[in-house]
Amino acid sequence: MNELTFFFFINLGDSERLSFVQSAGFMLGPTRIVDRNNIYEDVIDMYSEGEIVGEYPLVIKYKGEQAVDQGGVQRDMFSAFWAEVYSKLFEGCKTLTPLIQPGIDMTAFPIIGRVLSHGFLACGFFPVSIALPSLISMVLGPTVPIPVSVLMESFTDYISDFERNTLNSALKSNETPLSRFTY
Repeated sequence: MNELTFFFFINLGDSERLSFVQSAGFMLGPTRIVDRNNIYEDVIDMYSEGEIVGEYPLVIKYKGEQAVDQGGVQRDMFSAFWAEVYSKLFEGCKTLTPLIQPGIDMTAFPIIGRVLSHGFLACGFFPVSIALPSLISMVLGPTVPIPVSVLMESFTDYISDFERNTLNSALKSNETPLSRFTY
């Protein structure tokens, strides 16, 4: 899948997405039960084997709740899951990038990728808080070239307002950091 195909697919309307899903031969799976208080672990467990990505429509039931899933429960599950993922595995201000540091379980990211793609196909849910270069790398791989302008815009959305203002002032200034000092 190239970058243009990725953007085309992301911009599909609901009717085109549903048509694609139906034509791909997905099948109705069992009702999946998740615990709202253990959403991250339950969803990771559901998607760890991978066969769930072939289920459509995805039918979700919250443990101990009476809601009937007509699409709202699955959207709520994806929303709650991504809120947990953002707090555990991502960082940033306006947009988020994966948090890569010791102690982060990197084996969760391929599973999270399954959740991302299935959430979009099953109900049109897409985690819009993730920085575009990170999304491109997650979906298309780390070797896809990303324009410098996109990287810079994403970086300025990643840092705080104070850091952004400082960076913009420094970039506009003709001074180099050491030009104020004499030897």
